[in-house]
Amino acid sequence: MWFLSKVIEGHQFEIYGPFKSADATMKFAHEHHGITSYRGAPEFDDGMDELLEVLKTQ
Repeated sequence: MWFLSKVIEGHQFEIYGPFKSADATMKFAHEHHGITSYRGAPEFDDGMDELLEVLKTQ
């Protein structure tokens, strides 16, 4: 699942989606908002996947 966030005036934002692919997300952004460049959010490991696996076995 892909989502698009748009920052407005530095502190407000709008979120669109979900989209099925990165291409669909970028196409929507360009067609509806005129966006021509894209920036991904950094990914990080918060440990939740491991915690969920442990909880499934209990």
